[in-house]
Amino acid sequence: MITLLYNCYNQYFMRLLIQAIIDLVFSIAMLLMTMYIILLTYSLGSWELPYVPTMRKARKVLKGYLHITKHDKVLDLGSGLGRMVLFFSQYPIEVTGIEQRWYLYLVSKMRLFFHFFKKAKTHFVKGDFFKQSLKGYTIIYAFHIPRLIAKLAPVLEPQLQKGQVLISYKFPYPFSPKHFTEEKLQDAPDSFFYIYRRK
Repeated sequence: MITLLYNCYNQYFMRLLIQAIIDLVFSIAMLLMTMYIILLTYSLGSWELPYVPTMRKARKVLKGYLHITKHDKVLDLGSGLGRMVLFFSQYPIEVTGIEQRWYLYLVSKMRLFFHFFKKAKTHFVKGDFFKQSLKGYTIIYAFHIPRLIAKLAPVLEPQLQKGQVLISYKFPYPFSPKHFTEEKLQDAPDSFFYIYRRK
């Protein structure tokens, strides 16, 4: 009888524990989703570069295209929550993400702290990428909307040198065809990476 009661108590306790874990996971998921919506909503109205991340499928396509070597050095212009910086951190290289918005910068730093499998030397910098030098970087990644591209292109074009690559997701840059080659890498029926190299 005592054994039966003990077994019933253990089963009841396990059900309570499992339910508590499920409730905790659900609560954390809802909190993260709420924070994501708040970040997205706030960024849409706070600056001309809304926070929209590069999706997993697109990152997978880009990974198949890239030929990263240990000599590469990557810069993400507007790193958001750091997805692309963490994507590039799987390679044994140096990666820098620059982000102007303090709340995205802080979340990126926290994500980096808990990202245990990175191979790269990884940095996040809070700053204005209009003032960021491209010197020393071999790959520059950008996901910008057209009205920002129109302002940024004249800043980037004279800085980009032979041997550097600019990868723009979704939207092309109006670089001079006389000085740059443009290659399209398709990741969806109506979506491309635009890859620019100085001739």
